[in-house]
Amino acid sequence: MEKILNVELDKKNINLKEFPFPYFSIDNFVEAELFKEMVKDYHKLLPEMNFRIVEPELWRLEEPKGTTYVFGGGIDGDTIEKFETLTKNSEAWRKLLNYMNSSDFMFSLMKIFEDTSPCKERIGKKKLTYRQGSYKRSIWDKLFNFSCYMNFKISRYTNNVGLLQHQDHGFKVVALLLYLDNTGFEKDSSAGTQMWSNEKNTKLADWKEYTLTPEERSTLILHEDIQYVPNRLAVFLRSPNSWHGVVPVNIPSHLTRDTLQINVMTSHKQAISLKIAHLVNLGVKKLKDVFISV
Repeated sequence: MEKILNVELDKKNINLKEFPFPYFSIDNFVEAELFKEMVKDYHKLLPEMNFRIVEPELWRLEEPKGTTYVFGGGIDGDTIEKFETLTKNSEAWRKLLNYMNSSDFMFSLMKIFEDTSPCKERIGKKKLTYRQGSYKRSIWDKLFNFSCYMNFKISRYTNNVGLLQHQDHGFKVVALLLYLDNTGFEKDSSAGTQMWSNEKNTKLADWKEYTLTPEERSTLILHEDIQYVPNRLAVFLRSPNSWHGVVPVNIPSHLTRDTLQINVMTSHKQAISLKIAHLVNLGVKKLKDVFISV
């Protein structure tokens, strides 16, 4: 088999940090020549890629606000098919994404986290199962399996764009961030991903339920800044404590911070039988509430 990665995804090769949540980083992750071809093809194919604009969450007030561009992603079961512009026109991208969209890659990755408390708490005794994004869960699957699919996304940040501290969507299991290129960056450029600790305020609510106040955000402690270096991979397990974000990037105005995000997502599409079971369960719960209130 042709070499795709420089580092074997094995616990022995990974410096896994479990505080404040399980995460690690790897330098020179993709095989050097393959990565070089990926970056070259990416810039060549950029005009054909249909990026959408996303409103920035964070920026330096004294400077013009930057712009965020996103390609792929989503939580609707989308997988590698959104990346056809790259996979059909670049052998390098096809090789890497086909491998990352495989059960071998997902199981190797999840094995790194299997002994951590957040992973045990979330999966429990269920069987980890690899699925396609279009898979619709049955009652049996929900009861006995922890089913996941792979999701892909590219983000481009111009200068002065940041991302508020957050935990990531509840459908996400593991997030991987591959830094694509920083050619032209200056010595004082900054475009990393920051890992934050909530040890001062362990009861912070899920950010999806409401917007954290400035006071709540101020209690988060910067734990590590994983700086933006080409072919560096940052990986973390999504948990109630997986606070991370991006301080507004500081890069030359003509450049962008480009990252490939690979996500392990829980399968959440439902077969008709599971939808019916949910409706029945909801009806029973409402009946119980009525009798309790009488």
